[in-house]
Amino acid sequence: MKKRILALVGTLALVAVLLVPGVAALAATGPDTTTGSTTSTNNTPTITSVTLKDSDGDPTSTLVPLDTFLLEIVAGDSNTIDHIDYIDIEVYYSAPAAVGGAVADDGGSTTVETTEANEATADDMTLLPETPAVEDAYYIGADHKFGYARLNVGTAGAGTWTITWKYWDGSAWTALSNVTDGTDGFTAAAGSHDVTFDTPADWATTTVAAIASLYWVKAEVTAYTSLATQPKGTQAWIPSASPGAWDADACAIYKWDDTDGWSMEVSAGVTTNTWTIDTDNCVTPIVFTNLSDTWTLEFTPGKIAQEVDVSAASWDFYVKVVDLAAASVEDVSKVLNSMGAYCSISTTADIDFGNVALGATAAIQTPGDNILLSETIANDTHTLQVKSATTWSDGVPGHTMALKITAGPGSNEFCLTIDDATSGSGHPSTPQYLTTADYVDIDSVAPARTATIADAPEVATTTNLYMDIILGSTGIYVGTFTGTIYLQVTN
Repeated sequence: MKKRILALVGTLALVAVLLVPGVAALAATGPDTTTGSTTSTNNTPTITSVTLKDSDGDPTSTLVPLDTFLLEIVAGDSNTIDHIDYIDIEVYYSAPAAVGGAVADDGGSTTVETTEANEATADDMTLLPETPAVEDAYYIGADHKFGYARLNVGTAGAGTWTITWKYWDGSAWTALSNVTDGTDGFTAAAGSHDVTFDTPADWATTTVAAIASLYWVKAEVTAYTSLATQPKGTQAWIPSASPGAWDADACAIYKWDDTDGWSMEVSAGVTTNTWTIDTDNCVTPIVFTNLSDTWTLEFTPGKIAQEVDVSAASWDFYVKVVDLAAASVEDVSKVLNSMGAYCSISTTADIDFGNVALGATAAIQTPGDNILLSETIANDTHTLQVKSATTWSDGVPGHTMALKITAGPGSNEFCLTIDDATSGSGHPSTPQYLTTADYVDIDSVAPARTATIADAPEVATTTNLYMDIILGSTGIYVGTFTGTIYLQVTN
């Protein structure tokens, strides 16, 4: 659980509270660097690997807002890397999307199951025939290249067979590389499982069962002995394609080119953005006569990059290496990365309850709109919480008053209440009493994650908070009392 705490300290006359806003620091963007220009002839670029690492250089699949990460790209060209003109990198939020096609193949007799694969009816996907044979298969297709397929297995298969995951390379079905089959050949326990693989450089669209122009993978039976339980599927997904446009909570775009070096592309007019690139620490090959070398992007995810666990969605990387003369593009997805939580809180003004008589109730007097304005930035749904110091004092030894956490303050006691709505004149509509030991949720205040429309800057979510102070009828000295109230945001 990620939390940010802001201590709110103030003055009171007779009882007043001064709340000091917190300050958030923004990361800075480093200067650009450049490399020499190149010339291009008819060559073919390649990508050998794409590896995400933390700031210590260790491989990771967990991103965290405002932390530093490295993306290492090993790329080459069939002549020399001098012919690579630019590399585009998109870091983007990818939600599981509907498949473009799903087909069951039983000995060459195909059944289209696209509708079945895109809805949640149990066991309506025929992952293997009742009597399987070598070359039987199940196909999953999409209109864009993808790096994993997610399959909800309804009934786990039992028996002895081998599944090989393949793709269409333009002329033949070829085994995918670096496959991790979470379905264990359709024998894994019921539930959702991921099949991940390297996105092939030569992946081509084809037609399966009259469904044309999709990128297909197929789970092919390459060995078969026996079947005791036929595996059935319930639903399938593939990752959504990159949006291809900068968006602070959903997509960051970076680029290396042979003239200007490394850069981050942000929409014109956007001034508030905590995604960064450290161009001083990005790496460009030194010798461009090599056939292959390593480019390294050093970057920082922004505050509102959507928090996600890979069981629900993910952050993926789309990498494109281009040789303009050859008009050849290589792309690959580094998929299924989680994004950690981020949240922060601040206030925009001090507050003061003014002069309050014994036994009386008073709302916030300063600011004049009777509001404590909370501003939060969070990359997921979050909750505001509050508590108060146990005692407040006017600075004179022995001159204190104690917070009572329920209604009806007695001698030398006071209460504080809060709500995000007002019944009028700044008084809380549904008063909630502040406690001292533990934070309590401010009822009904659960803002959604901070989001932006496409191309918009990062902005805070504002919440109006209304407070009352209630004094006991006796035992409180005349004076200016100060105390501390704490607001906390957690997701």
